[in-house]
Amino acid sequence: MSSRQGIVIVEDNYDDLFFLRRAFSRAGIAEPITCLRSGRELIEHLTGGDPDKSKSLAPQPKLILLDLALPELSGLAVLEWMCKESAAQNIPVVVFTGMEDPKFANRALELGAARCYRKDPDPSNWVNTVREMAQLFEICRVAPMPTAQDETFRRAA
Repeated sequence: MSSRQGIVIVEDNYDDLFFLRRAFSRAGIAEPITCLRSGRELIEHLTGGDPDKSKSLAPQPKLILLDLALPELSGLAVLEWMCKESAAQNIPVVVFTGMEDPKFANRALELGAARCYRKDPDPSNWVNTVREMAQLFEICRVAPMPTAQDETFRRAA
Protein backbone atom coordinates (compact mmCIF):
# COMPACT_ATOMS: atom_id res chain seq x y z
CA MET A 1 0.00 0.00 0.00
CA SER A 2 1.25 3.49 -0.84
CA SER A 3 1.94 5.98 1.90
CA ARG A 4 -0.81 8.37 2.90
CA GLN A 5 -0.89 11.72 1.19
CA GLY A 6 -2.97 14.84 1.16
CA ILE A 7 -5.96 16.09 3.08
CA VAL A 8 -9.59 15.60 2.12
CA ILE A 9 -12.09 18.27 3.18
CA VAL A 10 -15.75 17.27 3.00
CA GLU A 11 -17.83 20.44 3.22
CA ASP A 12 -20.95 21.44 1.30
CA ASN A 13 -20.97 25.14 2.22
CA TYR A 14 -18.96 27.15 -0.32
CA ASP A 15 -18.21 29.94 2.16
CA ASP A 16 -16.94 27.52 4.80
CA LEU A 17 -14.85 25.75 2.19
CA PHE A 18 -13.32 29.05 1.09
CA PHE A 19 -12.41 29.98 4.67
CA LEU A 20 -11.07 26.50 5.42
CA ARG A 21 -8.79 26.57 2.40
CA ARG A 22 -7.59 30.02 3.42
CA ALA A 23 -6.95 28.79 6.98
CA PHE A 24 -4.85 25.90 5.64
CA SER A 25 -2.89 28.33 3.47
CA ARG A 26 -2.30 30.78 6.33
CA ALA A 27 -1.27 27.92 8.61
CA GLY A 28 1.39 27.01 6.04
CA ILE A 29 0.08 23.53 5.28
CA ALA A 30 1.96 22.16 2.29
CA GLU A 31 -0.21 19.07 1.72
CA PRO A 32 -2.44 18.89 -1.35
CA ILE A 33 -6.11 19.37 -0.49
CA THR A 34 -9.01 17.58 -2.15
CA CYS A 35 -12.42 19.17 -1.61
CA LEU A 36 -15.58 17.08 -1.74
CA ARG A 37 -19.14 18.25 -1.18
CA SER A 38 -21.02 15.24 0.19
CA GLY A 39 -20.64 12.04 2.14
CA ARG A 40 -21.38 10.07 -1.02
CA GLU A 41 -18.51 11.83 -2.82
CA LEU A 42 -16.14 10.90 0.00
CA ILE A 43 -17.07 7.23 -0.16
CA GLU A 44 -16.66 7.28 -3.96
CA HIS A 45 -13.27 8.94 -3.52
CA LEU A 46 -12.10 6.33 -0.99
CA THR A 47 -13.38 3.40 -3.03
CA GLY A 48 -12.57 4.55 -6.54
CA GLY A 49 -16.28 4.79 -7.35
CA ASP A 50 -17.23 1.30 -6.13
CA PRO A 51 -18.61 1.48 -2.55
CA ASP A 52 -18.42 -2.32 -2.28
CA LYS A 53 -14.67 -2.37 -2.86
CA SER A 54 -11.88 -0.45 -1.12
CA LYS A 55 -9.32 1.36 -3.18
CA SER A 56 -6.59 -0.49 -1.29
CA LEU A 57 -3.80 0.15 -3.79
CA ALA A 58 -4.39 3.88 -4.16
CA PRO A 59 -2.95 6.33 -1.62
CA GLN A 60 -5.29 7.14 1.22
CA PRO A 61 -5.40 10.66 2.71
CA LYS A 62 -3.39 11.63 5.78
CA LEU A 63 -6.49 13.27 7.19
CA ILE A 64 -10.19 13.70 6.44
CA LEU A 65 -11.84 16.90 7.67
CA LEU A 66 -15.54 16.05 7.80
CA ASP A 67 -18.62 18.20 8.30
CA LEU A 68 -21.59 16.37 9.82
CA ALA A 69 -24.42 18.19 8.04
CA LEU A 70 -23.90 17.01 4.46
CA PRO A 71 -26.25 16.32 1.55
CA GLU A 72 -26.93 12.79 0.31
CA LEU A 73 -25.10 11.08 3.19
CA SER A 74 -24.41 12.70 6.56
CA GLY A 75 -21.03 12.80 8.22
CA LEU A 76 -22.27 10.33 10.85
CA ALA A 77 -23.37 7.91 8.12
CA VAL A 78 -19.90 8.21 6.54
CA LEU A 79 -18.28 7.40 9.90
CA GLU A 80 -20.56 4.37 10.26
CA TRP A 81 -19.47 3.19 6.79
CA MET A 82 -15.80 3.77 7.65
CA CYS A 83 -16.17 1.60 10.79
CA LYS A 84 -17.19 -1.32 8.58
CA GLU A 85 -14.65 -0.72 5.81
CA SER A 86 -11.27 -2.17 6.78
CA ALA A 87 -9.20 0.01 4.42
CA ALA A 88 -10.85 3.18 5.77
CA GLN A 89 -10.72 2.38 9.49
CA ASN A 90 -7.21 3.74 10.03
CA ILE A 91 -7.66 7.07 8.23
CA PRO A 92 -7.82 9.84 10.83
CA VAL A 93 -11.06 11.79 10.66
CA VAL A 94 -11.54 15.17 12.28
CA VAL A 95 -15.09 16.47 12.52
CA PHE A 96 -15.44 20.19 11.87
CA THR A 97 -19.07 21.17 12.26
CA GLY A 98 -21.39 24.02 13.07
CA MET A 99 -23.80 21.72 14.94
CA GLU A 100 -24.13 22.94 18.49
CA ASP A 101 -25.75 19.89 20.10
CA PRO A 102 -22.94 17.87 21.75
CA LYS A 103 -24.73 14.57 21.09
CA PHE A 104 -23.58 14.74 17.45
CA ALA A 105 -19.93 15.25 18.41
CA ASN A 106 -20.19 12.48 21.00
CA ARG A 107 -21.66 10.10 18.43
CA ALA A 108 -18.91 11.00 15.95
CA LEU A 109 -16.28 10.17 18.57
CA GLU A 110 -18.03 6.85 19.30
CA LEU A 111 -17.85 6.07 15.58
CA GLY A 112 -14.12 6.66 15.45
CA ALA A 113 -13.56 10.35 14.79
CA ALA A 114 -10.17 11.30 16.19
CA ARG A 115 -11.29 14.78 17.18
CA CYS A 116 -14.32 17.07 16.96
CA TYR A 117 -14.22 20.83 16.57
CA ARG A 118 -17.15 23.21 16.51
CA LYS A 119 -16.78 25.86 13.82
CA ASP A 120 -15.96 29.20 15.38
CA PRO A 121 -18.50 31.79 14.15
CA ASP A 122 -15.51 33.93 13.10
CA PRO A 123 -13.70 32.07 10.29
CA SER A 124 -10.56 34.15 10.85
CA ASN A 125 -10.03 32.03 13.98
CA TRP A 126 -10.05 28.76 12.02
CA VAL A 127 -6.32 29.02 11.30
CA ASN A 128 -5.62 28.17 14.96
CA THR A 129 -7.74 25.03 14.66
CA VAL A 130 -5.90 24.06 11.48
CA ARG A 131 -2.53 24.59 13.16
CA GLU A 132 -3.62 22.36 16.05
CA MET A 133 -4.75 19.64 13.63
CA ALA A 134 -1.46 19.84 11.74
CA GLN A 135 0.45 19.36 14.95
CA LEU A 136 -1.75 16.53 16.23
CA PHE A 137 -1.62 14.58 12.99
CA GLU A 138 1.96 15.47 12.01
CA ILE A 139 0.94 17.17 8.79
CA CYS A 140 3.71 18.90 6.88
CA ARG A 141 3.92 22.64 7.40
CA VAL A 142 5.97 25.29 5.72
CA ALA A 143 6.48 28.83 6.95
CA PRO A 144 3.28 30.72 6.10
CA MET A 145 3.43 34.00 4.25
CA PRO A 146 2.67 36.92 6.58
CA THR A 147 -0.47 38.88 5.82
CA ALA A 148 -1.64 42.29 6.93
CA GLN A 149 -4.07 40.57 9.30
CA ASP A 150 -1.40 38.49 11.06
CA GLU A 151 -0.29 39.82 14.42
CA THR A 152 3.33 39.14 13.47
CA PHE A 153 3.16 41.34 10.38
CA ARG A 154 4.58 44.75 11.10
CA ARG A 155 5.49 47.51 8.70
CA ALA A 156 8.84 49.18 9.15
CA ALA A 157 8.41 52.66 10.56
